[in-house]
Amino acid sequence: MIQAGTGEEIQHLGKPGCCRFCGCTEPGRFRTVAHTFPEALGNRWVVSDDECDDCNQRFSVYDDALASALRPFLTLGGTAGKSGVPQTGRSAGKSVIRHARVDGRRQIFIKSNNVTPQDQVQFAPDGRHLRIAFPVEGIKFRPRRAYKALSKIGLSLLPTDLLSQYSQLLAWLQTPDDQIEFPVLEVGLSFGSIGNAPPVVCAVLLQRAEPADPIPHLYLLFCAGSVCAQIALMSDNLEDHLPPTEMGSIKVDWSLVLGPNQEIRLNYGNPRPFNWTAQETKPQPVESFVFDFDTVTTIGKFTPRLRREIDDER
Repeated sequence: MIQAGTGEEIQHLGKPGCCRFCGCTEPGRFRTVAHTFPEALGNRWVVSDDECDDCNQRFSVYDDALASALRPFLTLGGTAGKSGVPQTGRSAGKSVIRHARVDGRRQIFIKSNNVTPQDQVQFAPDGRHLRIAFPVEGIKFRPRRAYKALSKIGLSLLPTDLLSQYSQLLAWLQTPDDQIEFPVLEVGLSFGSIGNAPPVVCAVLLQRAEPADPIPHLYLLFCAGSVCAQIALMSDNLEDHLPPTEMGSIKVDWSLVLGPNQEIRLNYGNPRPFNWTAQETKPQPVESFVFDFDTVTTIGKFTPRLRREIDDER
């Protein structure tokens, strides 16, 4: 497992001199710092020494797609990329979520345009519980490219002696706009702390214990602040014995334990499945954020309301 956050030293993965993705060995083709996880998702601490400049440039379009897919959670969680915390939505559009510093303190600003108060604010019949719904701009992204970004992360962590078992996946990454037909490229998304997400990134490969078990050989979980994504890392033939499975059949309930004394637990909860096979642009998965607030206890929580892509694909 690779985990890093604020205050951590730079972690270097892989052996310099040979690109694990394309096999390049030219010394002059390893000048760019290749981030194992996208910088736009807050990664400033984990880099790959075995990713050449050409692959790094090729994979940047995948990283951009993944950042667009997850942008509402990067904004709301305060995850800072190269240019700080990204804004979600246009200032003159349907809605906007942004961070700003006021009197030295970071604050979240959420604005909705052309939304009636009745649609946005509701009191429960008991007069105590308040619900506020904030629509989220439907930022466009290319699902298959975002899926490839996650695949690239998984392959970056793969032990060298297993790379030969994933030659087809490695080759697939070399073509940004392939036309291969897939029935499903499933991504599980789950969400933890919103508004105070810790500056941390984490990735782990889970390997099945028994070769005959009806699950993929490797499963990637990648966490950035308040969001966790998971995919099956499909090999050349280690999954040949698997029967067809329905969307959402494989789920990992994941948590991160943080702090010098392990005093912080970030629970991501039950992942929701999405099919990211599409080459054409789609709106990112979050349709709106819902804030439920108890006016007596002053306890509240944010909940993402997601676009139900599964129903559209079936």
